[in-house]
Amino acid sequence: MDRNNYLLSRKIYRYQTIVKYENKMKFLGYQDQKKVFQFLNTRLLVSVFLFFYFLIFSSYHIVAAITISTLFFLFFTYCMIDYPMKKRIQSLEKDAIYFLEVLILSLDSGKSLIQGLELTIEVVDNSLSKEFKNAFREMNYGKSFHEALINLRKKIPSDILQNVILNISETYTSGGDITNTLRQEIDFIQNKRVMDIKNTMNQIPIKISVVSVFLGIPLVLLLILAPVILEYLVG
Repeated sequence: MDRNNYLLSRKIYRYQTIVKYENKMKFLGYQDQKKVFQFLNTRLLVSVFLFFYFLIFSSYHIVAAITISTLFFLFFTYCMIDYPMKKRIQSLEKDAIYFLEVLILSLDSGKSLIQGLELTIEVVDNSLSKEFKNAFREMNYGKSFHEALINLRKKIPSDILQNVILNISETYTSGGDITNTLRQEIDFIQNKRVMDIKNTMNQIPIKISVVSVFLGIPLVLLLILAPVILEYLVG
C-alpha cells in the first residue's frame, strides 16, 4: 500500500494497523482499500460516541463508558472480520475437496498442470474455483503463473489451501507429480471437517445447558412468586 495515500487516516492509525486489516480484507475477498478505512473509521467513531454518551448520561459514568465502548470495539471486529473469515475458511475448504478431486482426474488423464487447472475451473463452479479464475485472469494481463499464485495465496485465509497453492507453484517449477500430494491434502481436509463437526456436536449440550439456565431460572422464580404477586395485586 502506498504510504502517501489517505494522509488523514495515516495520522489516526498506525501503518502496521492499516496493513494488518488490509490483509484481512483481502482474505475476505475485498480488494478495495477504501473498505479498510470504512471499517476502521466506523469502529473508531462509534466506540468514541458510545464512550462519551455513557460517560455523560450513565449513572456509572466512567465504568459504563469504558465497558460499553470496549465491548462494541471487540464485538464489531468479531462480527465484521473474524466471524466472516471463519465462515470463509470453512466454505473454501469444503469447496476444495471437489475442486481438487476434479483437478486430480484432469492430471491423471494426461493434462499438464495449467491445462488441468483450466479444465477444472471450467467444470467446477464454487468459491475456490472463482479465486483460481481471478488468478488466471491476472495471467492474461501479463503476470506469470508463479506471480498469480503468490497473489492468490494472499487472498486465501486457510493455511491448508495456502499450502496446496504453494505445492502447485513448486510442482510447476520443478515439473514433478502433485497428484499424491493433492490426495493427502483432500484426506486432511476431510478429517479436519469431521473433527470440526464433532466439536460442534460436543458443544451443543453446553449451549443447551446455558440457555436452559437463563430461561429456566426466571420461569421457576415466576412460578414460585406468582401466588405472592397475585395476592399483592388482589389485596
